[in-house]
Amino acid sequence: MTARQSVQGAQAAARPWRRHRHAPMFRASAALALLGLTVPLSCLVPQSWAAARNLQRVPVAAGHDPLYVDRNTIQWSGTAVRFTYVLDIPIALSSPNEERRYHSNEMEASIDCTARTFAVLQIRAYAGARASGNQTGGYTPNAKERLPELIVKGGTTDFLATHLCK
Repeated sequence: MTARQSVQGAQAAARPWRRHRHAPMFRASAALALLGLTVPLSCLVPQSWAAARNLQRVPVAAGHDPLYVDRNTIQWSGTAVRFTYVLDIPIALSSPNEERRYHSNEMEASIDCTARTFAVLQIRAYAGARASGNQTGGYTPNAKERLPELIVKGGTTDFLATHLCK
């Protein structure tokens, strides 16, 4: 037996599915079956994420949109805190008597309590209030956009910093 035949034999032993002439068809059908199982399960994931949220209302100034912090996501590292927050955004009313409806943005962010800076790391948009309903969009800021910025007094990040950096 030559060295080449020995290597080919070892490669064939490592890939037993290649020995059968219908192997590609079996692999494709197995992949489709697996896809058939994962697609319905993936439809359940957002609901399970929503159930895992522990949203706590953040005190804000009058006229500011509703703001929440997910208590399950708060992680401290020295004077910096990483967390997820939800900002509800009102949808325009079609009549003055209509009850106010909201859609929402869920953002992963970090705040340095000592430096009074913040950075947004991830953004997801939802059709309903409090990050409920279907996810309608999302954005991951690039490295330059994730650089820390100063917290503006009276802004959303100021309310978050006041709430978290006690």
